[in-house]
Amino acid sequence: LWFHDHTLGMTRNNVYAGPAGFWIIRESGGRETGLVRGSLPGPAPRPGEGLLETNLPGKKGRDRLREIPILIQDRSFYENGSLFYPDNRAFFEELHPDQLQIPLIGNPENVSDIPRIWNPEAFFDVMVVNGVSWPVHKVEPDLYRFRLLNGCGSRFLNLALCVVDGSGAPCPLDSDGRPDPPEHELSFYQIGAEQSLLPKVVEVRTGFKTALPGNGFIPRHKRPASSPREALLMGPSERADVLVDFRGLKKGTVVRLINTGPDEPFGGFDPSVGIADENTTRQVMEFHVVHDTKVGNDATPPEHLKLRLPDANDPANLVWRQPAVVTERRDLALLEEDSEEICSTTEADGAIVWDPEAEPNPEEPGTCRLKGSNASTVVSKPFGPKAVLLGINGSSVDFRRTLWEDPIVTNPKKDTTEIWEFWNWSEDSHPIHIHLVKFRVISRIRFNTTTAMLAEKAEPAVPTEAGWKDTVIAYPGQVTKVAATFDIEGLYVWHCHVLEHEDNEMMVPYCVGPKSSAPGCDVVP
Repeated sequence: LWFHDHTLGMTRNNVYAGPAGFWIIRESGGRETGLVRGSLPGPAPRPGEGLLETNLPGKKGRDRLREIPILIQDRSFYENGSLFYPDNRAFFEELHPDQLQIPLIGNPENVSDIPRIWNPEAFFDVMVVNGVSWPVHKVEPDLYRFRLLNGCGSRFLNLALCVVDGSGAPCPLDSDGRPDPPEHELSFYQIGAEQSLLPKVVEVRTGFKTALPGNGFIPRHKRPASSPREALLMGPSERADVLVDFRGLKKGTVVRLINTGPDEPFGGFDPSVGIADENTTRQVMEFHVVHDTKVGNDATPPEHLKLRLPDANDPANLVWRQPAVVTERRDLALLEEDSEEICSTTEADGAIVWDPEAEPNPEEPGTCRLKGSNASTVVSKPFGPKAVLLGINGSSVDFRRTLWEDPIVTNPKKDTTEIWEFWNWSEDSHPIHIHLVKFRVISRIRFNTTTAMLAEKAEPAVPTEAGWKDTVIAYPGQVTKVAATFDIEGLYVWHCHVLEHEDNEMMVPYCVGPKSSAPGCDVVP
């Protein structure tokens, strides 16, 4: 797990400033729930250890560790080293503030519904790992366990490992973003996600995600990923528990952790969208292989590990075989709204200019009309997005948005199992996070965003989603289904974990149990 500040309306600012960290839970004695056979790399940081033992180099410090939490974030800095975070909407539009020439909320002369300081997404140009920009970590030729966490506010990561000629040397990529030649890519072996170990080890390479049988063999024929460009894909807040095998690499070998996700909102692997900048956000960190010692030589190779899914009898894990365990199916909507007040045009120099004679036309969404006219369509368009939101009745073109202050509409009964369908009507992917519950990802299916008609065939969850999760990527124009058993009464929230989204209406409360008596639920409508 991980923890972070969750102040309503300013989570993005506070997490950006630093309050976030890991919360790793084990069985008593350090045992691993779901590990049937084998030993995982260790030692790991222990409770009570200080700076010397966990963060400083040396045999008594981090050099001895074989299980390492890795929190990845993107940041930008002023020349004096202080953090930069945008204070105006022009940042998202990639404009100088003087070029965004529209009324904003707070304008004393003209009404507006566009927040002055909110940016729909924010992307930064320095990759930071555990608080250090572009770090180097020395590794021995051993097996390592990395607890990866995407702690970015908006950025989706697509991680791969590339053997390079030396520190700072380029990692050539082919047209699919795969290290070129392919033998320069080192595999991840994913063993777990947010809430549990997986039922099988999954080998992850760019374009492939292959479950291992657990009998000592690595299949020669790899299972294709959802896209040839997909590597270890992680939306904000997703976690991946992975093994990396540095055995056999010579002293002096340099392995770079790279990111081939986009420097913009992620909508899937669109070939027309480029990958991260090769000089900045494509580089995450480096591992430098040093001489071997006796530490960490007893870990089991990933192909010999035997895993099982914990809590296999939880009803949420039985929905495929026993549909009757499901007591409720909810069709929830992921939405994006443009301005209801402001129409604008884009000038040749990129400036966005207000059209004071026009107003958004509610009869024809996405168009503007002359003020006071029902027919005269104009060139200007509604400015947007104004906000991103959640809703209900997602399976209908007549979906209904729900706001933070609205009465609670999602109210599972305690100890019941529900299927939640996330109908994504927006243009972006959203990492949807449900508080205080674990879930299984069931499937994804495309739908027509004009008619709400479903495609004929659903796609099952990918192998790296086969464990218990608490965050799932919901792609645009798709229905993403999850199953959860709600076993703790109380007031919780569900939201998009793009922090800029959850801070502007893409988060709502839900109540488990009776609204009149469940803890916290009686204080909200």
